[in-house]
Amino acid sequence: MHLHLIIPGLLRRLPIWQRDYNWHPEAAELRVLLNGTPFEQDEYELSALSAAALLGWRGAKLPAAGYRALAQGLNLPPEGDWVCADPVHLQADANGAVIHDSGRFALRLDEAQELVSNLESTLGGEGWHFHLGAANAWYLQVPVGEAPDVPMLEAVIGRDLHREWMPNNSTEGWRRRLTEIEMLLYQHPVNQAREARGEPPINSLWCWGQGREAGLDGGGMTRVMGQGALLAGFAKAAGIELEPPSLTALDPTREGRLLLVLDALAESAAYDDLPAWEQALLNLDADWFARLHEGVVSGEITSMVLHADGRCWQIQRRRRLFSRWRRPRPLAESLGAT
Repeated sequence: MHLHLIIPGLLRRLPIWQRDYNWHPEAAELRVLLNGTPFEQDEYELSALSAAALLGWRGAKLPAAGYRALAQGLNLPPEGDWVCADPVHLQADANGAVIHDSGRFALRLDEAQELVSNLESTLGGEGWHFHLGAANAWYLQVPVGEAPDVPMLEAVIGRDLHREWMPNNSTEGWRRRLTEIEMLLYQHPVNQAREARGEPPINSLWCWGQGREAGLDGGGMTRVMGQGALLAGFAKAAGIELEPPSLTALDPTREGRLLLVLDALAESAAYDDLPAWEQALLNLDADWFARLHEGVVSGEITSMVLHADGRCWQIQRRRRLFSRWRRPRPLAESLGAT
């Protein structure tokens, strides 16, 4: 089996944590697995872009709205442009406002339905329409040319709004409409009830990923394991059914090429939560990295490429057997984070 493994969040905070805390990551199995393998610069830094490219996508901007809607069974009308319009909570602090996505708060389906319905009935029209894909996945249909040019949500969560969104990246019509959206959300009874319960209100939308999906050739992949509607959309466009990550279903003896996305580190890295990140890394090491190391040494995994936050490692059995006799380097050194 040939394996491409994507681990978002593995490198994202390491240089900062090392600088601020004089801290070094520990993961015995990953340390041995990477020993003697130099890293290279990967084509993409974001995991969604890496996954899409490995499944055959090529282009300047990923049409995430189209691929995610495909997985959620939404038939996007042909008129206008489409963007993901995901509910977020902007948490004010001393320096600005930090972007929190739905991974940091619970949002019930009935709450989402009520908010989207109210947005559509109040602001829908003249080419602007709101649609619900899931409680945490909304869509906005906009007139052609009105879609904002902003980073993917994956890239901005846990970061300051004013560093990630520049007014000149959107039209005057878009800026006016976003202000109207935020005003409506602010005064909506759903948000008032959330605040009364001590829950963060949905006070803005992050609108990103403009475009419609196109078929993918699969990039030679025969299986895709991971989570989330966006990855499911990539897989579906390539004619592959997304499988949930499972050690029992991994089965390295099966021939073919597997794309595996393990996102256990992504949230804690995005929100600068070092203790949670350390625990998640130890869990990955005990389960996944141990099994993958075993598969590489035994020859069940013929080749393995690890992709993480803009870097990649080509791990091959011959090199891995030779490096077993070397004293393992510190993990931070192998990751290139020192």
